[in-house]
Amino acid sequence: MPKQLRNRLTAAALVLGSFMVAGCSGDDGGLNATPLTIAVTEEENGSGQVGQVGQQLDDELRVVVTRDGEPAADVEVQWVTSDGGSFSPGTSVTDEAGIATTLWTLGPDEGGQTANARLVGATGSPVPFSANALGVPTQPPGGPGGPLSRRAVR
Repeated sequence: MPKQLRNRLTAAALVLGSFMVAGCSGDDGGLNATPLTIAVTEEENGSGQVGQVGQQLDDELRVVVTRDGEPAADVEVQWVTSDGGSFSPGTSVTDEAGIATTLWTLGPDEGGQTANARLVGATGSPVPFSANALGVPTQPPGGPGGPLSRRAVR
């Protein structure tokens, strides 16, 4: 191989190697990026609520995502349950404070139900939440004397 061609190939390899190293450094999601951490928020996080089967709970579920102890914005958090419930939204994005929220609609079965906030590769993932689902009320909405109740005749 001629010396001039070898020198050009060596220079090209050095430049390409420099771009590869530069692309993997810093806090831009490269190979050296600091891992994310996900946890429940210190204030009300929505766990431990009680609600009716098949109904949306009153309070949002809340998690915080951080990187090096600082809030991480624009990170997608997935919400999952195996109890037949649903979330709105099913995937939420953290705000500037690193907070992601969702509303949980309980599944059809009475008793304890669980949900998880997931962030692939994050320390602390999945974050568990629990709720207690009560059965459908047997009393009609109108209370005693309503259209579905019987009155004693004397």
